[in-house]
Amino acid sequence: MTAHRHHLDAAAATRYASGELPEPASWQVERHLEGCGACAARVSAAARATAAGPTLAAVRRRC
Repeated sequence: MTAHRHHLDAAAATRYASGELPEPASWQVERHLEGCGACAARVSAAARATAAGPTLAAVRRRC
């Protein structure tokens, strides 16, 4: 997966959201997410589905 040319699939979004992607791949994903709302939504959904989801929801409520 090269985030610059391709959209993230569900597996890559889940790996990114859970922090399992290697650092260079995470940087590519972050750069791609800056300009791709569809992939940002996919990562957001993946984050809500991971163990971090409830924690992120609690942080959002406080802001």
